[in-house]
Amino acid sequence: MSVVYSIIFIYFLSAFGETIAWICVVILQLAFIALAGLGFYGWDQSKKAGEQLGESYPDGIPDEVIEKNTKETNMALGLMILGGILASTFFCAVCCGYSSLKTAIDCIDAAADFLA
Repeated sequence: MSVVYSIIFIYFLSAFGETIAWICVVILQLAFIALAGLGFYGWDQSKKAGEQLGESYPDGIPDEVIEKNTKETNMALGLMILGGILASTFFCAVCCGYSSLKTAIDCIDAAADFLA
């Protein structure tokens, strides 16, 4: 049965190999952008929560609560920066190495066509 699955996969890859490869590139870029967006969302929510701490503690905010909020805010900010750097770097790599990427994808497509 595995031979049948392999043959079906080879024909599938022969028909849609280039499309699948480009979809993977786009999904990876969108994942990096989503990582930066998640970091921004977390940073924004943590910042808003920090601004509302005074309402929860009328006698004064404990130091450990301030420290925890600051740590969460900094972690979210770091995640946002990391996601932005990864998204920018990957975009530059795809743009600058487009011809090499296209050649590699065409090689994969040609190999699948040969086997099919």
